[in-house]
Amino acid sequence: MHCVQKLLALLKFIFESDANTLLQMGVDDDKRLDFFFCQTTAMKRIFQMYPEALFVDATYRFYNSCVIWQ
Repeated sequence: MHCVQKLLALLKFIFESDANTLLQMGVDDDKRLDFFFCQTTAMKRIFQMYPEALFVDATYRFYNSCVIWQ
């Protein structure tokens, strides 16, 4: 299965399991994916409890291949 298909299947599962999941995507001028944001109900609740948390993406361009965890 292609990486994009795996990602879409995983997102569909997450959204079907939690209809309040927030999914957002943005593209650059060349229509390439620029960012992807996913926040489940549990993630929202934890963030409300601890809003001072700092999130850092340490994996930016770290992986050369597509890996989708399930």
